[in-house]
Amino acid sequence: MSDSIGKRFLNIVTNPVAAMAEVKESPRWVIAALAVALMLGLFSAATLQITGPEQLDVMRETRFGQMMPEEDLAEMYAKYETPTVSSRVIQGVQSGVGASVMLFVMALIYLLFCKLAGGRGTLLQTAGVVYWSSVVSLGLSSLVKWPLVLAKGSSNGVAIGPAIFAVDRGPTDALYQLLSIFDLFTVWGVLLMVIGLGQVHEFARNKATTVVVTTWLFLSLVLFGIGRLFL
Repeated sequence: MSDSIGKRFLNIVTNPVAAMAEVKESPRWVIAALAVALMLGLFSAATLQITGPEQLDVMRETRFGQMMPEEDLAEMYAKYETPTVSSRVIQGVQSGVGASVMLFVMALIYLLFCKLAGGRGTLLQTAGVVYWSSVVSLGLSSLVKWPLVLAKGSSNGVAIGPAIFAVDRGPTDALYQLLSIFDLFTVWGVLLMVIGLGQVHEFARNKATTVVVTTWLFLSLVLFGIGRLFL
């Protein structure tokens, strides 16, 4: 089965069934992980002067932020508002590496749930599906949002999904955070995992949908709950 890297990147968008069949045969998860890290890292570095202060605004409303001295917060704001090249590079690397590590942990969790459901796939195959799906849900998403964030001068108002109807509530609002779970690129990524994990673990489509969607909702709600604890 012919499979080039360029063709796989194209197929993951235009022909996901064929792309995931190739992932089953040859996961190449490291390449997908590097691609996700690069795209997310570039986005984080390029928008640091916008996203940095906004993240501090959110942190100030948390219990941890309320305990920080005002002078420390002022210093952090100053660094984010006029970031140096080195600080952009560091932020980009941290974002890319952090995302890659998080996705590997997610792959382990998906593998667990798939095995409990009788799946036959391996860790590398499962990781391949998770990382290649994230090329769309995280990588392509960041490239699309990049110019929108720069044009708007804010990342909080950039929502591609139902969260757009709750933007005015602010990033710490529970409804906004819940609706953000259903970002269109995230949902697209979940659909890709349904296709990929169904092939890798030899599930029927209905079973693959149940396993993947249940696992995704479980992870999303756990992260949502943990985030709410610090507000």
